[in-house]
Amino acid sequence: MKHRPKWSTVTIALTLIVVLALVTPALGGPSLRKLVKNEVAKQISKATGPAGTNGTNGANGTNGTARAYAAVTTSCTGSPPAVCSVIQSKGVSGVTRVATGQYCVTAPGISSVSVPAAVTVYWSFTSNPEGNASAMFAGGSDAGCPVSDFGVITERHGAGTDAVQVDDVAFTILIP
Repeated sequence: MKHRPKWSTVTIALTLIVVLALVTPALGGPSLRKLVKNEVAKQISKATGPAGTNGTNGANGTNGTARAYAAVTTSCTGSPPAVCSVIQSKGVSGVTRVATGQYCVTAPGISSVSVPAAVTVYWSFTSNPEGNASAMFAGGSDAGCPVSDFGVITERHGAGTDAVQVDDVAFTILIP
């Protein structure tokens, strides 16, 4: 007849194994996790793939391809036509507000007839609520400007209403 271990003996043996697994790392011995981590690191350090080839360097692009740009604040002096404050500009000789929410940007030597512009709201100088503001390129004559100027329209959108042209939206314009 074979002798079968008692449940109490099996329980004590399993408890002893669990305790040793938990206590061994605490006593300074390596944990299973650490052993596996070390073995994986060893295997990875030995792995090598085929040698790559060096690519050739591409040609450098031209510096600053924008021909003109400007940041326009909401500070315009006087009633229309009013001269507006321009900051951080290149190639822009002036900005004029010709009507509520209608601006003419003059960039000598560049015509809005042949070159479109990119316009965005300048959040830092726009009155609250900035999220309801918009600034759009309108071409020269569409904004009441000379045909070669770059027209910009600024609007504010209200809850459930159509957009209204306003003067409290600052904008940036980029002319490529």
